[in-house]
Amino acid sequence: MNISKKNLTPIALVSIFLLMLGLSFAAVPLYDLFCRVTGFGGTTQNATDKEIPKIIVNQDYKMRFDTNINSTLDWKFYPEMNTLNLKPGEVHTVKFKVENPSNEISSGSATFNVSPSPFGIYLNKIGCFCFEKQTLQPGEKKEFVLTFFLDPKVVDDNKTKKVYYFHSKALWLLLIGFALVIYGAFMWWRDVIEEAEHQGHHTPVVQIGHRYGMTLFIASEVMFFVAWFWAFFNASLFPPDSIGGIWPPADIKTFDPWDIPLINTLILLLSGTTVTWAHHAMLENDRKGLVNGLIATVFLGFIFSCFQAYEYHHATFTLDGGIYGSTFYMSTGFHGFHVIVGTVFLAVCLFRSMRGHSTPQHHFGFEAAAWYWHFVDVVWLFLFAAIYIWGS
Repeated sequence: MNISKKNLTPIALVSIFLLMLGLSFAAVPLYDLFCRVTGFGGTTQNATDKEIPKIIVNQDYKMRFDTNINSTLDWKFYPEMNTLNLKPGEVHTVKFKVENPSNEISSGSATFNVSPSPFGIYLNKIGCFCFEKQTLQPGEKKEFVLTFFLDPKVVDDNKTKKVYYFHSKALWLLLIGFALVIYGAFMWWRDVIEEAEHQGHHTPVVQIGHRYGMTLFIASEVMFFVAWFWAFFNASLFPPDSIGGIWPPADIKTFDPWDIPLINTLILLLSGTTVTWAHHAMLENDRKGLVNGLIATVFLGFIFSCFQAYEYHHATFTLDGGIYGSTFYMSTGFHGFHVIVGTVFLAVCLFRSMRGHSTPQHHFGFEAAAWYWHFVDVVWLFLFAAIYIWGS
């Protein structure tokens, strides 16, 4: 039987339509199969008791459990532990608690994946409540169990090796990178000072550009700290059920705000007056007053950092110990880093002033350092009021 070209076209179109229709129905199971085979996107594997490894690799990993609930589901859902130390080949069981505090019957199902994604293919679940519809009566509480192991083959995968290496053994690389950043910053500052002090390239127009640049930089720093304050207030005003729904968490012993935090507040406020003294001395061409004011400011900045280091050393909570430690150390820690940067900035200005650099008409380098230091002071006042006083 011969099929003419005229009849072949509609047959081909219908065939393509049927093929695409079939693929659309098969897309979900095929994609699911692909993810389970390759571990794509952090998809985990299923295993049986017979597949439990007979060896345990002496290499430590830390797993963190993160539970999130869809905003349309009024449930409480959290693990009995936030972190777990494990070795490849060990079998672990973790309990998850769920509660329906509403007055209505509701249903939901849990999904589960792993990050970083290369580890997904090696996380084998022996028993899990994932992807199963769960229905809770009003006020009902349930407990679900996840049993799993990390396949020992994880230590031989180049992708997971790289993740493990950079998390545990790459300090030398960090130090090299840090040294290169310091070298680059030093050479850049050297060139800027040479252009300003000896080559006369910093004309009034150039100085205006510097002022705009410093203003925008401080504005970006403001938004940087807004992010940490946002995280803190989000956790403290709406404490999650995983920490008992209270703030600060019951197991956290906070710092007395009227002890070292108050001393550091007074130190920074005093340093704000000494840097202003140095600035006015610069405007009056009082070199001795300028140097003395900068010496006092640098000394106070150093003392602040020492007190903060002492405070951190005696803290009863850690950065990875939960949401309180995370928000506390990220906000106060980054502020402490800014204090160190500001102290170095002012120390450079002090060294230059002792060598006779800058004039009452041309001293934007020092002026930028003073702006930065006042910004650091203001951020600390907000930290002291929000985290140390109100947050405790």
